[in-house]
Amino acid sequence: MDWDTSSFGNDGAQEWLRELGVSKTGESITRAIETVDNSDNFIDSADAERAVAACEMVCASRGFASAGLPPEVTLWIKSQRYRATDELSAKASSVIARVIASSELRDLWDGTEAAGSWLKAVNDLQDRLGKIEKTPTADNQSTANSAAVDAAFNEAVELISEGNHEAAVEKYDHALALNPAFAVGYIGRGTSYLALGKFEEAVFDLNKAIDLEPEITEIYYLRAQAHFQTGSTGRAIADLTILINMVSDRADAFFMRGLANAEMGRHEKAIDDFSKAIELEPDLVNSYLHRSEAYERVGRFDMAGKDRKQYERLTGTTRAL
Repeated sequence: MDWDTSSFGNDGAQEWLRELGVSKTGESITRAIETVDNSDNFIDSADAERAVAACEMVCASRGFASAGLPPEVTLWIKSQRYRATDELSAKASSVIARVIASSELRDLWDGTEAAGSWLKAVNDLQDRLGKIEKTPTADNQSTANSAAVDAAFNEAVELISEGNHEAAVEKYDHALALNPAFAVGYIGRGTSYLALGKFEEAVFDLNKAIDLEPEITEIYYLRAQAHFQTGSTGRAIADLTILINMVSDRADAFFMRGLANAEMGRHEKAIDDFSKAIELEPDLVNSYLHRSEAYERVGRFDMAGKDRKQYERLTGTTRAL
């Protein structure tokens, strides 16, 4: 018989997770942990199941997620920007210790062929909760080092204005060493890596920035540029689509997505994107040029000719045939 010993593997935890998924706050997480924390002696198995799942949410929100975390958990944490407090994290650690030591859930697993696996899983959870207590919070770290972080960041910006991206990266390195949760620092360093042609490094930093601040729309545009340069055209399109869904009037995003679609041979989609870019910004001259090329690819030579003439009129040039 196969046993699912993961924190979200039982029916009770899955039902609890579905309820949490439609909520907008972490109240369910706090309640599940405090129910066990406030119990006198006997810990009901259903309460323990929900508490274990809630403790996993706490861990994930503080950067210590399990490898097998369900994707809906990650999505909920990011969408709600949930982050467990130090106080709740400490309670979670105490609750897991009680579930392991004496609970109906522990009794139900004892004697089964999966008892060892379950115990290993909850011990791992307890270890990860312990790491939270030993790790300074991002807020405290930022407060303690804010002046130094701001100074390094401002120096980096000044160096960028001088075109010295190599030196700017060193300043960003210093700022991020002081505050690893400094999303704007990752954005700045990622931008400098883009300018230096270090596209893989740029993607890494922009990924970190999105993990920290997924609502900053410009990150998706920058990461799309990096993906485009590394040949990951599909990923560039995905990032630009996210950006467009967040901000629908970005002509530059439609233009870049048009280039990406054309690169992938999706010329009709490219035409749609270039058309939207022109609608939003009629003087975006290169949109006419690239839309004319897309029209040619699909055999619409009359439309291609009109776009070419408009491009020449706006630029004052004649394109060689």
